[in-house]
Formats: sequence, structure tokens, C-alpha cells
Amino acid sequence: MSDLPDPQPENIDGAKTVEYSHEIHHRVNWGYVALAVAGIAVLLVIHQNVDLGGDESEETGGMQ
Repeated sequence: MSDLPDPQPENIDGAKTVEYSHEIHHRVNWGYVALAVAGIAVLLVIHQNVDLGGDESEETGGMQ
């Protein structure tokens, strides 16, 4: 019933042992990170420098 291999004959107590190794490897693609940071910086600059519907006469005190 067990999926464990049979013990070696020199294993006198008859115990079955199994070793499992689970490894995870990952990498960060720094090009995508730099692209995302640059995109966020561009959006922030645009957001700070774009007038979103303000009237020119209100900002200049109504004088033209």
C-alpha cells in the first residue's frame, strides 16, 4: 500500500525513509520594473502639469 521503496538489507530495523526536496526559483525582470517606474513617473508629471478644466480667467483674476 505504501509508495515507499523497500529498505536496504543493511537497514536492520526495517524502517523506510524518504527524502523530499522542494525548490522554488524565481527571477525579477528588472527591465519591466524600470519600465513600470518610468511609466508612473510620466503619469505623475502629466498629472501635475495638466490643467483639468480650469478657466483661464479665474487664474488670472478675470483680466484679459
